Amino acid sequence: MRKPKCWVSGLVLGLVVAGVANQVHATMYTIGNGGLESGWNLNIDGTSENGALVGGIKLTPGNPLLAITSVCLDVKGTVYLGTAYNFVTVAFNGQDGLNPNWGYGNSGGGALVNPATASLAIQNAARVFDLHKAVLASGTTQDRAALQLAVWEALYDTGNPLGYSFIDTTGTGGRFEASRSAGNAARVTALSWLNGLYDSSGNLKPFQPYTGSLLQPLLANGQPNSGAQEMMGTLTAPVPEPTTIIAGALLLLPFGASTIRFLRRNVANADRSSRS
Repeated sequence: MRKPKCWVSGLVLGLVVAGVANQVHATMYTIGNGGLESGWNLNIDGTSENGALVGGIKLTPGNPLLAITSVCLDVKGTVYLGTAYNFVTVAFNGQDGLNPNWGYGNSGGGALVNPATASLAIQNAARVFDLHKAVLASGTTQDRAALQLAVWEALYDTGNPLGYSFIDTTGTGGRFEASRSAGNAARVTALSWLNGLYDSSGNLKPFQPYTGSLLQPLLANGQPNSGAQEMMGTLTAPVPEPTTIIAGALLLLPFGASTIRFLRRNVANADRSSRS
């Protein structure tokens, strides 16, 4: 019997904790629906998923009054709706955990990656999240979908000479595509937020660095996949030692009856079997 799940690839802005489990206090959160808009058709680097859920993810600790809603990043593993996972809260540091595959033109990785584009991608994703994270508390489902789309687009297409677009992943456009037959209002909002990071001359506006946090799953959760999805956080946390941070990679939120499933390229056989 197929279980409701979030099939996570190997993000978001993602850093994975390595060797932190014995150093940082973990909190158990149960994964839930925090305002997800259905019907999105997504494509990243030529791999597509139709009918995806996009928006907020609710994380509820033992005390429900302390529940938070965030947007996803990506860690290898599978998370299940209604299942509890251990997360640690760590301070965001855009210079650590740099994933070279972030940014326009960097999908292939390797020696041809442009580090400046990759770095700017995670910085812009953090900026747009910081500027508009209030919608996770008071916004509509459409607003929350816009925030998730904006974070993904920043991570994949920052550095595109044609700018942000959410279109044409196979032609001259960007790496990440998103459309919805029931209406693209969330995408329009996301584009306005992303373009708002730049002035009329195309220069990045002055900004205060994001000083929030990331919720990073412990690698030994004791769950079916021993992993979970990384989330953006808004809590303060001590800055981790650079040696405890390794890079992650970005995710998608594909749709399933009552599921959030994460999509990645080059899925391992073990991941594929988890969906059977």
